Amino acid sequence: MKSLGISIYPDVAKMKDIYAYMEKASKTGFKRVFTSMFSVKDTTENVIKMFTEVGNKCHELGLLLSVDVNPELFERLEAKPNDLSIFKQIGVDILRMDMSYGPEGDIQLINNSLGIKIEFNASALKASYFKSIIDKGANANNLLVSHNFYPQTYTGMKWEKFLRVSKEFKDIGIRVGAFVSSHAPNTHGVWDSVNGLPTVEKMRDLSIDLQVREMLASEVIDEIMIGNAFASDEE
Repeated sequence: MKSLGISIYPDVAKMKDIYAYMEKASKTGFKRVFTSMFSVKDTTENVIKMFTEVGNKCHELGLLLSVDVNPELFERLEAKPNDLSIFKQIGVDILRMDMSYGPEGDIQLINNSLGIKIEFNASALKASYFKSIIDKGANANNLLVSHNFYPQTYTGMKWEKFLRVSKEFKDIGIRVGAFVSSHAPNTHGVWDSVNGLPTVEKMRDLSIDLQVREMLASEVIDEIMIGNAFASDEE
Protein backbone atom coordinates (compact mmCIF):
# COMPACT_ATOMS: atom_id res chain seq x y z
CA MET A 1 0.00 0.00 0.00
CA LYS A 2 1.47 3.33 -1.06
CA SER A 3 0.88 6.48 1.00
CA LEU A 4 1.27 10.23 0.59
CA GLY A 5 2.47 12.82 3.04
CA ILE A 6 3.01 16.55 3.49
CA SER A 7 5.70 18.48 5.35
CA ILE A 8 5.09 21.31 7.79
CA TYR A 9 7.45 23.81 9.42
CA PRO A 10 6.01 25.31 12.64
CA ASP A 11 9.06 27.53 13.07
CA VAL A 12 8.45 29.16 9.66
CA ALA A 13 4.67 29.32 9.05
CA LYS A 14 1.70 30.35 11.19
CA MET A 15 -0.09 27.51 12.93
CA LYS A 16 -3.50 28.51 11.54
CA ASP A 17 -2.12 28.15 8.00
CA ILE A 18 -0.45 24.85 8.87
CA TYR A 19 -3.67 23.44 10.31
CA ALA A 20 -5.65 24.53 7.24
CA TYR A 21 -3.06 22.76 5.06
CA MET A 22 -3.30 19.62 7.19
CA GLU A 23 -7.08 19.63 6.88
CA LYS A 24 -6.86 19.82 3.08
CA ALA A 25 -4.32 17.00 3.04
CA SER A 26 -6.51 14.81 5.22
CA LYS A 27 -9.57 15.37 3.01
CA THR A 28 -7.63 14.42 -0.13
CA GLY A 29 -6.29 11.12 1.17
CA PHE A 30 -2.87 12.02 2.55
CA LYS A 31 -1.77 9.93 5.53
CA ARG A 32 1.38 11.44 7.01
CA VAL A 33 2.68 14.77 8.31
CA PHE A 34 6.45 15.12 8.34
CA THR A 35 8.16 17.85 10.36
CA SER A 36 11.55 18.65 11.87
CA MET A 37 11.45 18.82 15.64
CA PHE A 38 15.11 19.61 16.23
CA SER A 39 15.15 22.67 13.95
CA VAL A 40 12.75 24.64 16.18
CA LYS A 41 14.75 27.04 18.33
CA ASP A 42 12.76 27.51 21.54
CA THR A 43 12.67 26.31 25.13
CA THR A 44 12.21 22.59 25.69
CA GLU A 45 8.85 23.26 27.32
CA ASN A 46 7.60 25.27 24.34
CA VAL A 47 8.86 22.68 21.84
CA ILE A 48 7.00 19.92 23.70
CA LYS A 49 3.85 22.05 23.87
CA MET A 50 3.99 23.00 20.18
CA PHE A 51 4.44 19.46 18.89
CA THR A 52 1.90 18.00 21.31
CA GLU A 53 -0.65 20.37 19.79
CA VAL A 54 0.47 19.33 16.29
CA GLY A 55 0.20 15.67 17.29
CA ASN A 56 -3.31 16.17 18.64
CA LYS A 57 -4.36 17.90 15.42
CA CYS A 58 -2.84 15.13 13.30
CA HIS A 59 -4.75 12.43 15.15
CA GLU A 60 -7.97 14.46 15.05
CA LEU A 61 -7.61 14.47 11.25
CA GLY A 62 -6.54 10.82 10.98
CA LEU A 63 -2.95 11.69 10.06
CA LEU A 64 0.29 10.16 11.35
CA LEU A 65 2.90 12.48 12.89
CA SER A 66 6.49 11.88 11.74
CA VAL A 67 9.23 13.97 13.38
CA ASP A 68 12.87 14.38 12.42
CA VAL A 69 15.12 14.04 15.49
CA ASN A 70 18.84 14.21 16.26
CA PRO A 71 21.11 13.41 19.25
CA GLU A 72 20.86 16.93 20.69
CA LEU A 73 17.06 16.73 20.78
CA PHE A 74 17.18 13.30 22.41
CA GLU A 75 19.43 14.74 25.10
CA ARG A 76 17.22 17.81 25.61
CA LEU A 77 14.12 15.64 26.02
CA GLU A 78 15.98 13.08 28.16
CA ALA A 79 14.97 10.38 25.68
CA LYS A 80 16.96 7.18 25.25
CA PRO A 81 16.78 4.23 22.85
CA ASN A 82 15.01 2.23 25.57
CA ASP A 83 12.81 5.14 26.71
CA LEU A 84 10.75 6.96 24.08
CA SER A 85 7.98 7.89 26.52
CA ILE A 86 8.31 11.64 25.87
CA PHE A 87 7.61 11.09 22.17
CA LYS A 88 4.59 8.95 23.01
CA GLN A 89 3.38 11.76 25.27
CA ILE A 90 3.77 14.26 22.41
CA GLY A 91 1.84 12.00 20.04
CA VAL A 92 4.63 10.97 17.69
CA ASP A 93 3.81 8.00 15.43
CA ILE A 94 7.11 7.84 13.51
CA LEU A 95 10.57 8.91 14.69
CA ARG A 96 12.78 9.84 11.75
CA MET A 97 16.25 9.24 13.14
CA ASP A 98 19.04 11.50 11.95
CA MET A 99 21.52 9.19 13.67
CA SER A 100 22.21 5.62 14.71
CA TYR A 101 22.76 4.35 18.24
CA GLY A 102 24.64 1.32 16.97
CA PRO A 103 23.20 -2.19 16.62
CA GLU A 104 22.15 -2.65 20.26
CA GLY A 105 20.62 0.82 20.59
CA ASP A 106 18.89 0.66 17.22
CA ILE A 107 17.32 -2.69 18.09
CA GLN A 108 16.01 -1.15 21.33
CA LEU A 109 14.55 1.75 19.35
CA ILE A 110 12.91 -0.48 16.76
CA ASN A 111 11.52 -2.91 19.33
CA ASN A 112 9.94 -0.21 21.51
CA SER A 113 6.64 -1.23 23.10
CA LEU A 114 4.95 2.14 22.53
CA GLY A 115 3.81 1.60 18.94
CA ILE A 116 6.26 4.20 17.56
CA LYS A 117 7.74 3.23 14.20
CA ILE A 118 11.41 4.05 13.65
CA GLU A 119 12.51 5.51 10.32
CA PHE A 120 16.20 5.77 9.51
CA ASN A 121 18.02 7.95 7.02
CA ALA A 122 18.45 5.89 3.85
CA SER A 123 21.69 7.76 3.07
CA ALA A 124 23.33 7.13 6.44
CA LEU A 125 23.15 3.35 6.77
CA LYS A 126 23.30 0.50 4.27
CA ALA A 127 20.67 -2.17 3.72
CA SER A 128 23.18 -4.78 4.88
CA TYR A 129 23.29 -3.10 8.31
CA PHE A 130 19.53 -3.42 8.71
CA LYS A 131 19.58 -7.02 7.53
CA SER A 132 22.12 -7.76 10.25
CA ILE A 133 20.06 -6.19 13.05
CA ILE A 134 16.88 -7.86 11.80
CA ASP A 135 18.77 -11.14 12.00
CA LYS A 136 19.65 -10.20 15.60
CA GLY A 137 16.00 -9.61 16.55
CA ALA A 138 14.94 -6.16 15.34
CA ASN A 139 11.25 -6.14 14.36
CA ALA A 140 11.26 -5.48 10.60
CA ASN A 141 7.59 -4.45 10.75
CA ASN A 142 8.52 -1.49 12.93
CA LEU A 143 11.39 -0.34 10.70
CA LEU A 144 11.24 2.21 7.87
CA VAL A 145 13.79 4.19 5.87
CA SER A 146 13.46 7.45 3.98
CA HIS A 147 15.72 9.43 1.70
CA ASN A 148 16.74 13.01 2.43
CA PHE A 149 15.45 16.05 0.60
CA TYR A 150 17.91 18.50 -0.98
CA PRO A 151 17.19 22.26 -0.95
CA GLN A 152 20.12 23.37 -3.09
CA THR A 153 20.14 22.95 -6.86
CA TYR A 154 22.48 20.21 -8.12
CA THR A 155 22.75 18.54 -4.68
CA GLY A 156 19.93 15.98 -5.09
CA MET A 157 20.45 12.29 -5.68
CA LYS A 158 21.09 10.90 -9.12
CA TRP A 159 18.20 8.77 -10.35
CA GLU A 160 20.32 5.65 -10.87
CA LYS A 161 21.73 5.75 -7.33
CA PHE A 162 18.26 6.46 -5.93
CA LEU A 163 16.86 3.36 -7.65
CA ARG A 164 19.77 1.16 -6.62
CA VAL A 165 19.77 2.15 -2.95
CA SER A 166 15.97 1.99 -2.68
CA LYS A 167 15.87 -1.48 -4.24
CA GLU A 168 18.44 -2.74 -1.74
CA PHE A 169 16.08 -1.80 1.09
CA LYS A 170 13.01 -3.14 -0.69
CA ASP A 171 14.75 -6.46 -1.28
CA ILE A 172 14.95 -7.05 2.49
CA GLY A 173 11.34 -6.01 3.07
CA ILE A 174 11.76 -2.43 4.36
CA ARG A 175 9.33 0.31 3.31
CA VAL A 176 11.10 3.23 1.63
CA GLY A 177 10.12 6.91 1.59
CA ALA A 178 11.21 9.83 -0.59
CA PHE A 179 10.36 13.48 -1.19
CA VAL A 180 8.89 15.31 -4.16
CA SER A 181 8.64 19.06 -4.56
CA SER A 182 5.84 21.58 -4.92
CA HIS A 183 6.10 24.41 -7.46
CA ALA A 184 3.48 26.60 -5.82
CA PRO A 185 4.46 30.27 -5.35
CA ASN A 186 6.23 31.25 -2.12
CA THR A 187 6.84 27.76 -0.77
CA HIS A 188 9.02 27.33 2.27
CA GLY A 189 10.98 24.64 4.06
CA VAL A 190 14.17 24.22 6.02
CA TRP A 191 17.26 26.38 5.59
CA ASP A 192 15.43 29.14 3.67
CA SER A 193 14.91 26.76 0.75
CA VAL A 194 13.69 28.46 -2.42
CA ASN A 195 14.57 25.82 -5.03
CA GLY A 196 12.19 23.10 -3.89
CA LEU A 197 12.84 20.10 -1.67
CA PRO A 198 13.04 16.93 -3.76
CA THR A 199 15.07 13.81 -3.14
CA VAL A 200 16.09 13.28 -6.77
CA GLU A 201 17.81 16.12 -8.60
CA LYS A 202 16.29 15.42 -12.02
CA MET A 203 12.83 15.87 -10.49
CA ARG A 204 13.48 19.36 -9.15
CA ASP A 205 11.91 21.11 -12.12
CA LEU A 206 9.27 18.51 -13.04
CA SER A 207 5.59 19.01 -12.27
CA ILE A 208 4.61 17.31 -9.03
CA ASP A 209 2.29 14.83 -10.71
CA LEU A 210 5.11 13.66 -12.99
CA GLN A 211 7.46 13.37 -10.02
CA VAL A 212 4.96 11.16 -8.20
CA ARG A 213 4.20 9.03 -11.27
CA GLU A 214 7.93 8.36 -11.80
CA MET A 215 8.32 7.43 -8.12
CA LEU A 216 5.41 5.00 -8.36
CA ALA A 217 6.61 3.56 -11.66
CA SER A 218 9.99 2.79 -10.08
CA GLU A 219 8.24 0.26 -7.80
CA VAL A 220 10.80 0.90 -5.04
CA ILE A 221 9.04 3.71 -3.14
CA ASP A 222 6.20 3.28 -0.64
CA GLU A 223 5.92 6.68 1.07
CA ILE A 224 5.90 9.84 -1.05
CA MET A 225 6.05 13.15 0.82
CA ILE A 226 5.91 16.72 -0.44
CA GLY A 227 9.09 18.28 0.95
CA ASN A 228 8.15 21.95 0.84
CA ALA A 229 4.99 23.78 1.86
CA PHE A 230 2.41 24.80 1.00
CA ALA A 231 1.52 22.76 -2.10
CA SER A 232 -1.35 24.28 -4.09
CA ASP A 233 -4.86 22.84 -4.11
CA GLU A 234 -4.30 21.76 -7.72
CA GLU A 235 -1.11 19.93 -6.85
